[in-house]
Amino acid sequence: MSLERRRDRLYLYIARRCDGRIQKTYIGPADGQAAQRIAAERTKRLTQRQADLELQEAMLAANASLVELGKACDDILCSAAAAAGWYRHHREWRRLGG
Repeated sequence: MSLERRRDRLYLYIARRCDGRIQKTYIGPADGQAAQRIAAERTKRLTQRQADLELQEAMLAANASLVELGKACDDILCSAAAAAGWYRHHREWRRLGG
């Protein structure tokens, strides 16, 4: 949040980057309630950021287990195909001997 002075009065704005340009949104006059508005906005942003970080950690953990599952499936497929007479040539499976 930022304070801007216009004609001897203070006003609150939020500056955000949107499509490479800075866009300011008017919040209200900088009176006695300005500090309360700023604190409420900051608390809201921190809470949202914490929730986003927790979600990101959960998704990373799920992704790691899926990667392990994919590798295990690949290993099983490769050994089963090799036992059935197939081999991999440049990421393509071919039948051995013709």
